[in-house]
Amino acid sequence: MFQKTLAKVGKSLLAVAVASTVATAADARNDLPSHGELRRALQTVVGAEVNGGAGLEFWAVIVDRDNVVRTVVFSGDDRSSQLPIGRVVTTAKATTVNALSLENFVVSNPQLSQPTLRNGLFQNLPDAFPVSDAGFRGPARLFGTRKDPMIGRIQGGATALGGGLALFNDDGEVIGGLGIGGEVHPCADHNAAWILRDMLGLDNLPPGIGFSETGDDNIVHDLDENGVSASGFGTVECSPEATAISAALPTIYPIGPNY
Repeated sequence: MFQKTLAKVGKSLLAVAVASTVATAADARNDLPSHGELRRALQTVVGAEVNGGAGLEFWAVIVDRDNVVRTVVFSGDDRSSQLPIGRVVTTAKATTVNALSLENFVVSNPQLSQPTLRNGLFQNLPDAFPVSDAGFRGPARLFGTRKDPMIGRIQGGATALGGGLALFNDDGEVIGGLGIGGEVHPCADHNAAWILRDMLGLDNLPPGIGFSETGDDNIVHDLDENGVSASGFGTVECSPEATAISAALPTIYPIGPNY
């Protein structure tokens, strides 16, 4: 039953008109997507059946390799359709994964859940890259538009909330970070981000450089009854639906195509 559901989701997600246009544009430039490309692709990953959440709308932010905000979009009708907190938090997600990823080393936000706990490897990470005022500048009517006040600025921020993935070009180089936020739990944000990155053609990371079972930056669910991660990079399960979707991501939306 689940496989049939995933098949239907895959068909609806990769609608020919949207996916081919976005992927072709991204591959042709080997660069970061435009505002319009990102918004169109983001709208296809909204929905409980797609990401395992509650069907809420998303914010999406892309930062470049220097953590400068390049694109801010929302999936709903206007900026009020998404949770207001999502815009700043989503930027921090993109910033975190970009700042902590290399061509031969990659992490996703949820893989930092255990390391950022007390006595963890990155326990002081949230304090190491504070948030600037870039995300709080107005006018608010421009939030999520091509003239969003954050664009061209560094917001900063470090978080272990799921929804952030590093962006890799066709040559396997890290060229920035993608953040998605707005769902009821971060596992759904992560699932949506993984599918979106695949649609953009910016998931060309080499296999074996991440901490998941498949050697990539997929979310890890390996906590024991005491909440301790076997791998050291696991996080809590948000819902059975989200967990099932994330487990299938490397198969249905594999990293590549060049690796």
